[in-house]
Amino acid sequence: MGFVVFDFRPFCSPCLWCCHGEHVYVSTAEQDALGVDRFTGSPSEDGACEKLDRSTGLCSVHDRRPTECRLFPLDLLAVDGVVHWVVWRGACPAVPALPDGYADREADRWDATLDPAWVEAYVEHHRANQPAKYRPDMFTVLRPYMAGVIRGPTPA
Repeated sequence: MGFVVFDFRPFCSPCLWCCHGEHVYVSTAEQDALGVDRFTGSPSEDGACEKLDRSTGLCSVHDRRPTECRLFPLDLLAVDGVVHWVVWRGACPAVPALPDGYADREADRWDATLDPAWVEAYVEHHRANQPAKYRPDMFTVLRPYMAGVIRGPTPA
């Protein structure tokens, strides 16, 4: 899986909420890309991501970070048995700063990029490791995941 960069950083005020309390899903391809910087996927004792550089408050593997981290504040969750795109509005101060339609456009771009097998494994991992901080009142459901379906006219 190639790593696509959709960057929410222009809207982010580094509060690091997204870097705490997560059991990050890291696929084999993502582990390979990280090389010696491999993830265990579990938060440190203080709840912060193991790759968070506490001296700078920045991700130490940002350019090679897992897809789960690249997605945020978007996410994929099973809602009533169907995988949906959601946007975390809870404690993420970046979400209100997003321009209208931005999250939907990014979900569209990810739909055309993500491997459905990755999505299935990720959603299952998320279901098994859902952190308590992710309550249903903290996200907005955008729409169902389209499994790579390209909408609109077919290129000639």
